[in-house]
Amino acid sequence: MQQPRAPLVLVIDDDEDVLLTISKLVRALGFDAVTASSGEQGVELFRGRAPDVVLLDFNMPKQDGNRTLTLLRRENSAAKVILMSGALVGTRGALDAMRKQGADAVLAKPFDSDELQQVLRSVLPPGAGSD
Repeated sequence: MQQPRAPLVLVIDDDEDVLLTISKLVRALGFDAVTASSGEQGVELFRGRAPDVVLLDFNMPKQDGNRTLTLLRRENSAAKVILMSGALVGTRGALDAMRKQGADAVLAKPFDSDELQQVLRSVLPPGAGSD
């Protein structure tokens, strides 16, 4: 019997160190990961790979998270998108505003593996990515 595939998480962040760290964390939690270092690249990968979840940095040059989210929603309005931002730590109103822009969930950087796992599981169907 074939094993079900692990959910695919697309991580989009312009900071290469953050991108590497988050993708390793995603894989350690039992998910597959693909990475993009810009919003533009992320939209292209999204089109080609159809990830189960997108972890999207909000503050990026050229095409920010808000614009990228809009483009992802045009591609697939049901896409599961988690917006991340380090600039919003402790600003509840800003996090709520990000949710209103269409994010399924929001993560304030830095976050730990438990927080990441909790938010990934909150947007995925029950049983997805279970060990």
